Amino acid sequence: MKIWLTRLFLTNKRLFRTYSFLVLLLMIPLTAVSLSFISTADKGVVTIAVSAKDGEESSQKGTDPAVGDVLKRLKEHTSIIRFLEKQSAEEAIRAAARGQADAAWVFSPDYNAALALSAEGRPQIIAEVYTKEDTVFMRLAREKLFAAVYPDLSRRIFRSFIAGTMGEIPDDDFLKYYSLEASEKSLVRFSFTDSVFQPEAAVRGDYLLFPVRGLLSVLIFAAGIAAAVFYAQDEKNGCFTWLSGTGKHSMLLCYTGSAVFWTGAFSLLALKLTGTSVSALYELLLMLLYGVSVTALCGILLKILRKAEYLTILLPAAILLILALCPVFLNFRTFRVFSRLLPAFHYLHAVGSAGYARSLLLTAVGYAFADLAAAWLLSKLHILSGRKI
Repeated sequence: MKIWLTRLFLTNKRLFRTYSFLVLLLMIPLTAVSLSFISTADKGVVTIAVSAKDGEESSQKGTDPAVGDVLKRLKEHTSIIRFLEKQSAEEAIRAAARGQADAAWVFSPDYNAALALSAEGRPQIIAEVYTKEDTVFMRLAREKLFAAVYPDLSRRIFRSFIAGTMGEIPDDDFLKYYSLEASEKSLVRFSFTDSVFQPEAAVRGDYLLFPVRGLLSVLIFAAGIAAAVFYAQDEKNGCFTWLSGTGKHSMLLCYTGSAVFWTGAFSLLALKLTGTSVSALYELLLMLLYGVSVTALCGILLKILRKAEYLTILLPAAILLILALCPVFLNFRTFRVFSRLLPAFHYLHAVGSAGYARSLLLTAVGYAFADLAAAWLLSKLHILSGRKI
């Protein structure tokens, strides 16, 4: 135990005296803070110009005041759809025509009257939609429009139903009955399909924070490779000539394990601060399994390539491979045979699926066994990093 503690102390001292490792650690909070800042900024993919006015008159004079409530509901939550309130219908239509907005919505000046007739089964024009093309985002925007108008329309339909079955009742009694049936939950939300855990960012709909975990997993892997490079350089410089083959393997584990530990700890803190973490115990379990997988994989790669130069060349290609095959930004279902060889693939999927948590466990055990087997084989063949021991 004393030997292990000494080696861990020396390894951590070596890492924290290396500027590149410190920069890598600083990139973790920087990545989290940057994406958090971006998620609070304007992130509209589609811009809709909305008019709540009738000509140049205010909503209190020429247009139903209820339209103002609809506009508040539209702009209440952050979304990929951005709404711009215009002073008149002409200005909203002009913005769409000039390309300043993707579409224009002009609400009827008799909004409440149109709702009343629609609730009675006589559909009326509640809002006019002006757009140059009908894209998927335009259809999604109209769903937001329906959701904003729905509360007013549902109250009128429900009131009509109550009046037809119970007769006219006071407004207070009606609101009491309506509140028992109404649902204030969002009609659309981000969710994991196979998990009881829901990160805060998913509840808020901050989809721009979703890649945080994937980017952090890439940084953890990069830290493990960097630590393996440091080990290979020190071993080449003769720092471990006094160690046996088993001793060199344990020292390599200290290098890569320490780097993965610190980047993993910083990553857990970043996930918590950005609201993308789930259960604390589940996060610790996943990070432990992912850390073991990465530590073992880095050891295997060093034993195969045997030189620090080759590992340095491999690192950019490996990062691109993780970004392409793992669900960091997009989840492609092709090349799954190769994706399953990457620990990050199982780690990122395991957040929303217990099945992938089990596969992450198997991946950690498999890579750990392969690393130990490779170390044993190399000790038998008397080769490690191209040097005799």
